[in-house]
Amino acid sequence: MKAEGRFIGDCGLTYQEVEGRMELEIGYHVLESERGKGYATEAARGCLDLGFTRTSCDLVCSIVRPSNQASCAVAGRIHSARRDFVRKGEAAVFFYTLREDWEAIERGRRSV
Repeated sequence: MKAEGRFIGDCGLTYQEVEGRMELEIGYHVLESERGKGYATEAARGCLDLGFTRTSCDLVCSIVRPSNQASCAVAGRIHSARRDFVRKGEAAVFFYTLREDWEAIERGRRSV
């Protein structure tokens, strides 16, 4: 991510182990001084679209610590579902979007 010619963070897709399965996850980090401006949401939404248009994955997710309210807000804006789970012995939130849900949203966007 860049703003005014300088890097302010990063966002991308990587596979993460979730309850014995490898899931495609969106990860993002934004400099504290640049948070709250919509950069993470915009970048994460782009990664969600990329995950479904460039892979055959049926699910794209974001794994967030419950205490990270800002990341929970971003993931809540881009994903269609969430559930709590335990990862590596710690509480986590599994935000996710199924391909069929993403496709329905995309069809709605195109028809407007």
